[in-house]
Amino acid sequence: MRSLQIQICVAMPEPSPFSTVTLRDISARCPFSLATVSRALRNDPRISDATKQEIRKLADEMGYRPNPMIKSLMLAHKQGSSRNELVSNIAWLNTHPDKEIWHSTPYGRHLIEAAKARAHELGYGFEELWTQEPGMTAKRLHQITHTRYVRGLLIPGTVNTLMDEGFPWEHYTVVCIREQQLGQDDWHRSSAASRHNTQCAFTHLRELGYRRIAFAGGIYVQHEQAEGQMNAFNAGDVDGQEFLLQEGVRSQLSGFLCAQAFVAQEERIPPFFYNGNPLASQEKLITWLREQRPEAVISNGRILYNAALQAGFRVPEDLAIAHTHLDDDVEGWAGINPHLLRQGRSAVDMLCAHIERNERGLPEYPKHMHIVGEWCDGWTAPKKQP
Repeated sequence: MRSLQIQICVAMPEPSPFSTVTLRDISARCPFSLATVSRALRNDPRISDATKQEIRKLADEMGYRPNPMIKSLMLAHKQGSSRNELVSNIAWLNTHPDKEIWHSTPYGRHLIEAAKARAHELGYGFEELWTQEPGMTAKRLHQITHTRYVRGLLIPGTVNTLMDEGFPWEHYTVVCIREQQLGQDDWHRSSAASRHNTQCAFTHLRELGYRRIAFAGGIYVQHEQAEGQMNAFNAGDVDGQEFLLQEGVRSQLSGFLCAQAFVAQEERIPPFFYNGNPLASQEKLITWLREQRPEAVISNGRILYNAALQAGFRVPEDLAIAHTHLDDDVEGWAGINPHLLRQGRSAVDMLCAHIERNERGLPEYPKHMHIVGEWCDGWTAPKKQP
């Protein structure tokens, strides 16, 4: 069995997120009492929005950051708990084979930068750990996180490898980002509301006048068996499709099928999946587009757009496209803004709340938080002309 491997991905030491600025210092610089400053920074409803904004602006200018160690100690004291392990850091645990995956794409950068910024706002340090570095083991990972005061883990991918290696999860609070694979729903999670977002895209395309709306999902298949299963699904065989276990695929598919169930039979087009590798999918996409002749397609990548052009479709004159994950690389397109910054920040909020309550290990009742996306008009799907 392959050993768990990690690397600390820090180019240079970062300054401590903890601040020497106190609430009393802030109060001395403004016309508000210490109690008002404290309540404003805790978003107390008794304080007006204008006062909160003024105090927060001053606190930011002075470099104030809350200290989660003090917060944990106060909570333990209120609860009468003898547990006084104080938390200072959380870690982004990269389990992907590509070390730079979360920095090399707009999607990844937005998630990790939002998570890091929110962690610092709440007073936590932020480490990046990679589980694929040769020579590192699960035991070593635990040693590193323990000595660096890491008590919370953000996992943007699968946790299977770590679980197989017997990592001591009982010492950590864990929140996963992105949707789970089937059988991996035992952890707290923050992800896009993929089912809702796909239904939203379908509804808006209908309102724009499109009737024959298709769904083409790009996924990365890892082996020939999954490739064969995907092809069988596209041919109408829906039994035993392991590729459907991939993150987000099932939710997007169910959202499309639910929306499609309310339209006339002659307007329905079967969902189609293609390999996210352009070299493996281009010809199949071209053939599918020419056979089905959809008016609009809901999809999650530029591969479909390139295939449509090669198939002789003009976008948007002949074919409208709605993207399910709008980002910098498809600026101006129509589709769903998944609010990646909110996903990253919400994951940290969830993680820190459980850390401060000293809740660790596999949760008895996992919480799955879905961040609802928002439809954006764009040039790839204008209002359909009669």
